[in-house]
Amino acid sequence: MKTRTAARLAAKPRTLKPRNPLATAALMRKGGEHAERGKKASRARQKADWLRKGGRDDG
Repeated sequence: MKTRTAARLAAKPRTLKPRNPLATAALMRKGGEHAERGKKASRARQKADWLRKGGRDDG
């Protein structure tokens, strides 16, 4: 087992892959055809909009 650990340390570091531009495009964002249709989805959308607009100003 110790040889495996040493081999891992000697290996090249993992390179970061760039994000898929199609997956991060506005086309694939939540909403529209991708919007959830569950029982509580409309309430969740309403709450998300409220929070985005600066809700929870308890001060």
